[in-house]
Parts: sequence; C-alpha cells; structure tokens
Amino acid sequence: MLVGFSYDWIMEIVRMLKINVDYSEEAHHDQLVRNAHLQLCLSVLNHLGFKGEFQPRTFAGKFAMLALNVRNIVILITIASNTPINLKEKLSPLDEPEVVDALAGCAKWALDLLSWLTDSLFNLLDDPKFMALLNPANFSEMTSYLQSKKDVSLHLILCSSTRGFLSASCRRLLHLESLSNRAIQYYENKHAMQTATDPNNAAIRTTSTLHTAYLKMQRYTTSSLIKVQEFDKLLQGLSAEIRGAYQTSFAGLAQKQPPQGAKPGANDAAVKRAQIHCELNLLLAASPQPSFLPVIKKFFETDLKNFRNNTDPASLFFANFELLEVEDERRSLAAKKAKGKYIDVFKRVELTALKADGLEENTAANTKSPQWRRCVRCASIMEDAWGTRPGFTFVLAQQRKCSCGGNWGLLPKGALVC
Repeated sequence: MLVGFSYDWIMEIVRMLKINVDYSEEAHHDQLVRNAHLQLCLSVLNHLGFKGEFQPRTFAGKFAMLALNVRNIVILITIASNTPINLKEKLSPLDEPEVVDALAGCAKWALDLLSWLTDSLFNLLDDPKFMALLNPANFSEMTSYLQSKKDVSLHLILCSSTRGFLSASCRRLLHLESLSNRAIQYYENKHAMQTATDPNNAAIRTTSTLHTAYLKMQRYTTSSLIKVQEFDKLLQGLSAEIRGAYQTSFAGLAQKQPPQGAKPGANDAAVKRAQIHCELNLLLAASPQPSFLPVIKKFFETDLKNFRNNTDPASLFFANFELLEVEDERRSLAAKKAKGKYIDVFKRVELTALKADGLEENTAANTKSPQWRRCVRCASIMEDAWGTRPGFTFVLAQQRKCSCGGNWGLLPKGALVC
C-alpha cells in the first residue's frame, strides 16, 4: 500500500479533481476509457513505482503500468475499428496492413496479459498460505502477503476500473478474432473463385501483405491459452458479487434516517461516497473491505476452480510472458538488460538496442536502424513509425502521447537517451 506523501497526494488529486474511480455499476466502458483524470492518477502511481530501467517495480507501480497499457490497447483497437463517419470515405484503417499488423501485436499482448493473470490467480489458488488468509481472523494480512510477493493479479480484478479495462479488452479481442476469421474467409473464397475460373494457375497463390497481417492476427487470437469469452464471464460474475457485497455492506447507511433539513437523496450520496472510498483504496493497493471476504472466498473456491477445469494450467505455467515486462527477479532483468531487449508500446513487439561496443560497426548500423521515441515520463519505447497511408496515419495519431500520458522524445539513431 502507498504510505505517507504518495498516498496523500493521490487522495488529494482525486478529491480536488473529483475523479470518478468507481465503475462497479458501469455496464459499458466508454466513460471509463475516456476518463483522462483516472489516467493521470495511474500515471502518477506508475511514475512513483518506477525504480529505474531493468529494476523491479513496486506493487502499485506494477499495477498501474499494466492498467495503463491495457487501457491504451483498448483505445487503439476501438479507434482502428470505428472510423468517424465523416472520414469513412477517405480512410479505412482495417484495410491497411500496417494497422492490422499493429493490432495483431496488441492482441498478442492483451492475450498474454489475460493468460498471465489467470496463471497468477491459479498460483494463489494453489498457495496454502494465501488460502489460509481467507478467513475473518487473518483477512487483514492478505494484502501484505500479496505485496510481499508483488502479485497484483487479485487487485486487478477486484478494482472496478481495472476490471473494466480487462473486460473491455476481452470484448475487443473477440472482435479481432471475428474480424480476422472473416478476412481469411474472404481470401479463401477469392482463391477458390480464381481456381474455378483458371484451373491451370490454381497452384500459383500469392499472399498480399494485408492477407499476411490478417493471418498473423488470426493465429494469435485463435491460439490463446485461455478462453477469452469464459474469462469475461468470470469477470462479469465477480462484478455482480462485488455489487452485492456493496449493497449488503452499506444497507444500514442507505436506510439510516437522514438528519432534519438534509437534501433528498442524502443517504444515496453517502453510500456513493463510501463506495468510492472503497474503490480508491483498491486503486491504491490497500486492503479490500471486510465485506469482500465472502466474495473472494467464493471466487477462489468455486468460480476459479470451475474456470480451471476448462483450462490447461501446465501450458500457462510454461508460457513466456516477456512481452508484458512484469519480471520481478533481478537475474531475469539483468539478462534482459544484457541483451538490450525493449518492448514497442505501439506494435507490442520486441526491439533490440545496438550494443555500445564496436563504434565503427555501430555507426554504419545506426544509419540503417529506425529511430526510437522514448517517453519523458515513464521511459517507455516505441519506434518512430510513420507512413503515407491515411488509415495508418490516423491510428498512429492516437499514439502521439505515451500510454501514461507523457510526451515522446525523439532519440538519436542507435541511442537510448537524448
């Protein structure tokens, strides 16, 4: 949990800006994704949790980093899939291979996140020390135990805003799967028609760059280690349980006799304030309120076990989640640093930095290597991508700032700092 200045600062930001952090009753995610003030809070948490390049993040920093990135992916997929009406005649992002390729990378990252989250929850389910804390006598120690393990998985699904981001990503992933299947079916039908009209050239089959990009997207979305639709149902069930817990917990407050002269709806406002306070505590990595205990207990002992019956835990255990940058072990971080590995926050692909040795060789390589951008706030990396196609330019414009809201700095070729 954040303490001292950091905690007070975030609390004051939320109070002064009247930031909505309670999305426990929101069925749609439009307002959540558009909440720039919430992005600001997460950005502050992310910044405070950043301890340097290739260094383990704090619990709150790791939580905020994942939340900001999944939010950014939801925005990119939404923008690419919903061209404004006044621009539909001028551009179609999903007909451009560069856009589809970038969305395929975003889909891979989002699927890795859901798989890693599932694996982390399974590990908690199999952890007798954690399960022993799910009783009234020891429940207050649960968050401290999770922080000692730097396991943010439970807080990501308990907090309504991050749970909303995860649910929104599930729906975008299902959309991309349907889209890629339709695109591949179109190309298959096209080839079948060409074969029927010209059997002599049936063996000659060319694949366009757009076709290749959709094949990549389909490969990612159809080879997920978990069932995305079932995971979304798991989140929806948890949301319903949490709403019920809030209603039970604040029933006395809602039925309390308001003081004389109070405005109509004063009790409802008091309930809302109490609920916001609980959600803000979850956002700041604090302990859930005691009424969450039966919800969490049922989730692990019933819902998650049922979900695991349709999942292969072994595949999750041996999966590679380097794309997420959630490593905590210093040995793996040191190995990553030695290899110069970074993740492009736009295309969600691995980038390799040029080594400092071999000055003459690097000088020649620098002229060929693309430039990188670096966030001046959180130090994230992306290639200095550009294009002439209108759809790609339109989607890329949404990445004019980093996922944390910070500005980009253009690095010299081959350099990691300005």
